[in-house]
Amino acid sequence: MRTYFILLSAVLATPVMAAPTWTYDANVLPTDGSAAPAPWSIYGNNPTLGTDGGTNYIQIDTSPYGGTNGSYAYYTVDPAHWNVTDAAGYSYEWRARLDPSVPTNPSSAGIVAGTSSAYSAMRIFNNYGTGAVITQPLTVQLQSGGGGPTVTHVLGNPYAWHTYRVDVSGGTHRLYVDNYATPVLSAALGNAGANTFYFGDGTGDDDGKYQVDYMRTYQSGPVGAPALPAANSAATTLFLAHYDGYPAAPGANLSADFSVGSPTPVGNGGELVSTAKFGGGSLDQQSVSGVVSYNTAGNFNKDAGTVEMWIKPTSWNTDGYLSFFDVYAAGVGDIRFAKTAGGTLQAYAADLAGGTSWSITANAASLLDDNWHHIAWSWDSNANMSFLYLDGVPLASTMGYSGLAGVDYLGTLPTEFQVGTVQSGSAPFNGLIDDFRISSVDMYGGTTFTPPTQAFAVPEPSSLALLALGVLGMRRRRV
Repeated sequence: MRTYFILLSAVLATPVMAAPTWTYDANVLPTDGSAAPAPWSIYGNNPTLGTDGGTNYIQIDTSPYGGTNGSYAYYTVDPAHWNVTDAAGYSYEWRARLDPSVPTNPSSAGIVAGTSSAYSAMRIFNNYGTGAVITQPLTVQLQSGGGGPTVTHVLGNPYAWHTYRVDVSGGTHRLYVDNYATPVLSAALGNAGANTFYFGDGTGDDDGKYQVDYMRTYQSGPVGAPALPAANSAATTLFLAHYDGYPAAPGANLSADFSVGSPTPVGNGGELVSTAKFGGGSLDQQSVSGVVSYNTAGNFNKDAGTVEMWIKPTSWNTDGYLSFFDVYAAGVGDIRFAKTAGGTLQAYAADLAGGTSWSITANAASLLDDNWHHIAWSWDSNANMSFLYLDGVPLASTMGYSGLAGVDYLGTLPTEFQVGTVQSGSAPFNGLIDDFRISSVDMYGGTTFTPPTQAFAVPEPSSLALLALGVLGMRRRRV
């Protein structure tokens, strides 16, 4: 039986720029062995039709090794169906996932979308060689052809559905994953190619097993970077503390202004002072002993997020390691944002039970200038990207998760997080902290942004936001 598809998933709306528009529907695919509709042809194994929670897909399966030729479809040169240029730009996209039972080699799950003057290809795989054992995490790759560069990046959640989109324009192609605002890969185009669009491997050299939900092309220009999340939203804000409750006794008035989980501190160390970036106070953690801590449940998302605040240091390079934020439990996990003894910014995460860890460190000039500075750390485990920011600028030494994607690198989430200290209250930040916020998504995606010019607005929870977050209620406090 010969089976044919082009675009899969009838449930997704066609983007404005998408052209042409084809939709997968199992009821209209030729299942009687008839030829694929023009301008497509298909070689080798016939894809298997399937469904997953309402998602229709095809499955390409040429594993284990030694199987027959891989399923392989290609566009003809017919300009009515594939009429693109690098000068005008174009995009191609698919939603796919690897099967965890067998390895998929590079060329089995790939797309080539080229013109006569430019070559662009992307591939997903979890094995470089032959054999029946998976040897790599989920890896994405851009190939440029014609002697151009080949670049790779490791992703998280290796057997989940991921959406991959490649924008091609101006001599460069850029790969976006799961609507993350920054491309996970970017490279110059090579000059060898043909006016063609195809996927898979018709040679049988690279076997694999994977499912494809849909494919889509954008031929009137590249789609461009996805939009960043809204700045103040109940759908993305998990925890917000303005620390505006001065005057107050030490350890008092520390409850959050907005939280999805509990707003009430578990540890009541530190004190509020009158000096502030915005509003009527800020947190001084160092002058009074004790820990300022809150429950993580509902207030922190280890899979993606942003921790940000304003700081005004009273020392920088002379006081050793100083902490801004830490999620910690002995023998469980340690997720921290801090200043190192050398004066650099650092994000660090360790699975203390499993023994894995990663960190990113970025040089920062001394902030001991009697000014307030905005600092932020963002991460996204699907895209496997993480960034440190100082005053709205992503720092040059940021990087991904050091190849630990696909591992439970954040471990089991400890039950509490601390503001201004690390672990059990050590290394208190020597300075002031104001407008502390935790978000459930990467708010900045590695882009340059303008730091807030006023205090973060306390978001008004909507019924839609409550349903999206899967909670029965949010706690909101006005100071």
